[in-house]
Amino acid sequence: MDYLRQNGIEVVAPLFEEHDRGKQRSKPIPEAVRQRIQGSVKFIELPGLPNRMAWQVGTELWINVSHPAMGRLYSRLREPSFINHPEHIETVEQLIHLLGRRFELALEITVARLALGAESR
Repeated sequence: MDYLRQNGIEVVAPLFEEHDRGKQRSKPIPEAVRQRIQGSVKFIELPGLPNRMAWQVGTELWINVSHPAMGRLYSRLREPSFINHPEHIETVEQLIHLLGRRFELALEITVARLALGAESR
């Protein structure tokens, strides 16, 4: 980074740490979605990082709606016809676990959806 600065190239390094928590306001989502997703999830808009889907900030998962796919997800979450289908909300929950690198929880949802658990024996 020093090389870039010395050669007149502006360097922007958005490092989100614990001290950034609370500075970003989460975009609103329906209560049904909020109740279903576990943990603290914020849907935020950072146009300067359109290629970044999500990242962990302390205990919060920040989902960047400036990323095209995450923007579409956020739009769908605000549609009553979308969130009235339990399988959609379950899939969103699974996606959030994947974005937050909570792979065990995402796998549990997948196994349950495919009826591969012990109860199906």
